Amino acid sequence: MTFLRELLANRPVKVTIPFGINERVRIVSIDNEPRKRNGEIQKKNTYIKMVKFDENNNKVSSTEFSWFNPEHDNSYLFENVATQLTQLGHIAEVLGAEEELDPTIGYETEEEMIEEISSKKGLKAFLSLTWELFNEAVGDKVGPDSPLLDLKVVTDYKGKRLELPKTGDFLSLHVPKENREDDYTPELNITSKEIIARQKGTEPDMAKPDAEGNKPPEEELSSL
Repeated sequence: MTFLRELLANRPVKVTIPFGINERVRIVSIDNEPRKRNGEIQKKNTYIKMVKFDENNNKVSSTEFSWFNPEHDNSYLFENVATQLTQLGHIAEVLGAEEELDPTIGYETEEEMIEEISSKKGLKAFLSLTWELFNEAVGDKVGPDSPLLDLKVVTDYKGKRLELPKTGDFLSLHVPKENREDDYTPELNITSKEIIARQKGTEPDMAKPDAEGNKPPEEELSSL
């Protein structure tokens, strides 16, 4: 890979990857560098840039997904951490990571882990370890020449934010149309519940890209 190819792969695309099953997507970069907005550091981690390409390998849309840092004293701390681990683990698995993404391996019990991450220092260390393991697992598997994927993008339950599904698979290796058998069945699909949620955002405003990451509102978290 040349420097020019990497530069072109990371140039901005103003169109966001839309709701639905998007074919021919690559993960072109991952990083954990702090981002600023209005001069303030955002409380987020693990930035994953995905780009959708057309049949001629031209970029057509792009989204950078990220995760909000959970609060150590939030009653939904475990659910938030578990959701991020599940999503990152799924990405690593699809990209062919050799080992399971598991930052909990150093704990004897779930209770021990929860006690550790319930402090600011413990949670910060846990999130740092999660990033290190994720980067180690897939860092050499992303970029402009990485495998083409199919990506599922949904909205939050109000239909206002585009995001990765919090449950179920959202990535699969792309199968070119010319290689598909007669009985080919896509691995990803949009459920009726996800369609109904999407429709809530079409009146009066269309669903907008999630500029604030994937943090669900408190009322949504209560249903997890």
